[in-house]
Amino acid sequence: MAEQEISKHTLNALKTIANKENDIWHKLREVALEIFIIVFAVTLSIWMHEQGEHRHEQQQVKSFLIGLKADIQSDIADMNDNIQSYQEDDAIYSYLANLGPATTLDKVKFEDAYAHATVGFNRFFIPHNSRYEGFKSSGKLTSIEDDKLLQHIVSLHEEAMPVIHNSESGWIYNQNSLIHYLDVALDAPEGSDLPFKLITAPKGKRLSKSMIASPQLYERYHTYIELGTQIIKEIELAYPDSAVKQVAVKS
Repeated sequence: MAEQEISKHTLNALKTIANKENDIWHKLREVALEIFIIVFAVTLSIWMHEQGEHRHEQQQVKSFLIGLKADIQSDIADMNDNIQSYQEDDAIYSYLANLGPATTLDKVKFEDAYAHATVGFNRFFIPHNSRYEGFKSSGKLTSIEDDKLLQHIVSLHEEAMPVIHNSESGWIYNQNSLIHYLDVALDAPEGSDLPFKLITAPKGKRLSKSMIASPQLYERYHTYIELGTQIIKEIELAYPDSAVKQVAVKS
């Protein structure tokens, strides 16, 4: 439509110039008017195009943020499960670390705890971050107009998440060290006291104690949960219609 208007007024200007019946001043006024109309039409067309692109861009941002909120809620739920698992592990390894050669043994409790210690558990937090990575790689993160929200989202994925994996890697390393140490008892006959001797030896006590999750790990989990919860609130403030019941945060 804008192209047609431009063509129309360009033709009018050319006709005015070619019209020999009008004097030069009349022609200049008419041509100036046509030029003004053309410039206005072009400017309006550009503005409308930019507005259309902006609306489309912000619709993409809305879809991304609403999806991101669901991803973070899933992450928080998974992280709360991990925290509970680590706390249960802490109780088991604390029990083993506090055993001594002269301890009166609860055989069933010890065997259950020892069996737990010999099994490798994957406690890695696996984030739902493919949506974030895709939006980032497409260069669209800067389309988020709320600078505070953008900063929080980037901090969550680029700062809070990697340090969690660092702490988890340390726990997995300690777990593998303990399992390798206890492998000596794999060929021990049934009823042997070798497992108890290994656990109550200085090295066994040290390795068992190292399996108690560090305060740093819990702190990093809670930092992620708190920041993720803040992001959810900010998204719901921007898009009230997206508000749903949030995942409860464990203390």
